[in-house]
Amino acid sequence: MAYQETGHAQNVAKFHTVITKVTAIGVVYNPSNALIKLAALGIVATNGDTVILGVDNSFTPWSNNVGGREEQFSPLSPRVTNVISALKATKASAKTIKDAIALEKKIQGRRATPKPKPVIPPPLVPIVYISASQMQFDSRIENFRKLIILLTSEPEYIPNEPELTIAGLTTYLGLLQSTNTAVVTSLATLTEARKARNIVLYLIETGLYDIQKSVKAYIRSIPSQTNLYKQLTKIKFTQPPKKDRPTS
Repeated sequence: MAYQETGHAQNVAKFHTVITKVTAIGVVYNPSNALIKLAALGIVATNGDTVILGVDNSFTPWSNNVGGREEQFSPLSPRVTNVISALKATKASAKTIKDAIALEKKIQGRRATPKPKPVIPPPLVPIVYISASQMQFDSRIENFRKLIILLTSEPEYIPNEPELTIAGLTTYLGLLQSTNTAVVTSLATLTEARKARNIVLYLIETGLYDIQKSVKAYIRSIPSQTNLYKQLTKIKFTQPPKKDRPTS
């Protein structure tokens, strides 16, 4: 979603400003719509603060986990390159080496065969190639696991370097899996927090965004509050694309 995260917190802050302004006119603010009575507005504002905090509290662990995963994955490609070199230095069969190199290419995101060139002249509909890089973290982990299995089956592969041994590679695989799982888990938590935020802020009719519009409409209906209405219209709220707004 292109909508900036900071926009949500700004909307809640602006909603508090709206409440302050309509509270200042005292008993003149007396809407029949229960959703925009002062007590109801206070609840929406409080809920808005809560869901914004919930996203903030979920974002930090996810961000930290993403950084940790990047750190753990950064040595993967060079380590696999060293593994292939160590394997080539043994009397392993040509097939084993070939299979290992194929897995290396998948782990490092290189294609086993060159990507076909588009027809010249290009067709009216652009050609879209399906990526074969498999650089997604799950795929890299899976192909690394397959490489370890392949090396385990090769009796000639007995390197002296601790990080290249089967035990060393298996330990490293465990680190990759755990850091990747941490990202997936924290992202799920963050996603749920964002869903809760969007419901409170943008649910059709009862969300903060629609409620502030109803408040402005009510203020406009009060003959003595023309100046207040002008003030409120200057408080601009933003929203995500309509297709992203929850309806229930």
